[in-house]
Amino acid sequence: MKFYSKRCFKTIWLVAIFLFTFVSYSMADKISDWKKLSDLYNDYLPYQSQYSATHLNKAYVDKWQKLRDELEPFAKEFKDKYGKTSEELKKNFISMEMPEGVQLYPHNVMDILNFDFEAHQKKIAGWLKEKGDESYKKWENLKNPQKEKLELKVDYANRAINSYKLANELYPDIAEKELEKSESAYKETKKQWMKVLDKLEWPGNNPDFKGPGKPEVLAAEALKLLNKMKDEGKNWSKPEYDDEHIPFAACVVGSDWEVHKKVPLTGVPTQYTIKMFVLFKGTQSKDIGYGYYMQFYTKEEAGVKKEPPFFYCNSRSYEKHKMLLSKAPSSAKGNSSSVMGNIFGFIIRLILAVTLITGGFAASGHIFATKITKLSRPVEILKEKNSLISIILIVIGILTFIFSILSLSPFSNILPQICAVVLGLSMYTQKKFVPINEKLSKSMEKANEKLELAGKKLAPFTALLGQAAIALGLIHLLIGGVVLF
Repeated sequence: MKFYSKRCFKTIWLVAIFLFTFVSYSMADKISDWKKLSDLYNDYLPYQSQYSATHLNKAYVDKWQKLRDELEPFAKEFKDKYGKTSEELKKNFISMEMPEGVQLYPHNVMDILNFDFEAHQKKIAGWLKEKGDESYKKWENLKNPQKEKLELKVDYANRAINSYKLANELYPDIAEKELEKSESAYKETKKQWMKVLDKLEWPGNNPDFKGPGKPEVLAAEALKLLNKMKDEGKNWSKPEYDDEHIPFAACVVGSDWEVHKKVPLTGVPTQYTIKMFVLFKGTQSKDIGYGYYMQFYTKEEAGVKKEPPFFYCNSRSYEKHKMLLSKAPSSAKGNSSSVMGNIFGFIIRLILAVTLITGGFAASGHIFATKITKLSRPVEILKEKNSLISIILIVIGILTFIFSILSLSPFSNILPQICAVVLGLSMYTQKKFVPINEKLSKSMEKANEKLELAGKKLAPFTALLGQAAIALGLIHLLIGGVVLF
């Protein structure tokens, strides 16, 4: 009897464990299904009515088809497991605690459990057709637009085509005639626009720009800011074209700097802005870019100057149009040509700086050699080459000055250039020039005499000029390009 009782108790215990495990698994499945139903219901909300459909586009249609394929079989399975009526579902779930993140009981979402997917899909197709009709109506109403706005008419026809195609995808032939009509409108308008597009010219820098600042430099600084913002993932404002925007070219179209912010009581400016036209490349076309009229802003601070760097920018509302990338001149482009220009400018700066420092040591190196004996031998070698160094100083000084004039910045490096020429003249007298060709023309001989005469007058100042050359060479190497240095 005692043995029988033990066996009976053990059996009951095993049955209890089995039932508990079964109920636990069953409860876990029930909660999981409830959560999934809640998630699917939230996914369904944008498709509940036309007013909840904020973006009727391809992504909207793709998400709908995915939701339909998942929700339709799940709804059938859910009802088979937990009940087909509101009362059955209420009885099954009302006593349970609502899972985290879930806000409704299953009997409150009977509309999607008994959903007529085919009928609702036809309804969504109808919404898309209505959207296509609206776009086509806009195409019809935009008569004789300005040449910059003709692209908008092309866009209206294209939007109608996209909407009608999506409508037909969901419910075949619901907008077939409308699609044919909008495609014909698109071809007609696109042909007109392409002719106009070729006539749209680059606005160019405003010839009446008052300054300060060179328009080319200001435009380059604007592109520099846009590229920096792009690299950092920052937006200047929301682009009006749905494509990537890669800064391509810019020009100053404003006639003057404008005061953007000022001190309330005194009216003293604390921030300036300047108007520019900027062209961006996209990825949808290799020939057509996106042009925007934009404002670029200086830093906001007391004593602010009308000069870069720019700190932020934004586009002017509705002031945009497409144009051919080929219309932008190379001087306005923020591409390899400007990069090469910067590299070339740095090389010129480096040559002038090294020439000044070398000439400076040749002229005044003996002063440093008395304190640093290791410099004695290099100074002697340089002194032996005085004649050659003097010619190089004069030539480099003159050539870099010509380069500055061609760059429209004649005073940007004027002190190092003058020092190079003057030091070269003073050193020219240290050792008489011996021409390689003995049959030099008389004009060259006269020029040589004049150079020697000028050099003799400067000779007493050679050591002092040498020290100035070293100092200016180092300054030019560090901050070359600014006014005077």
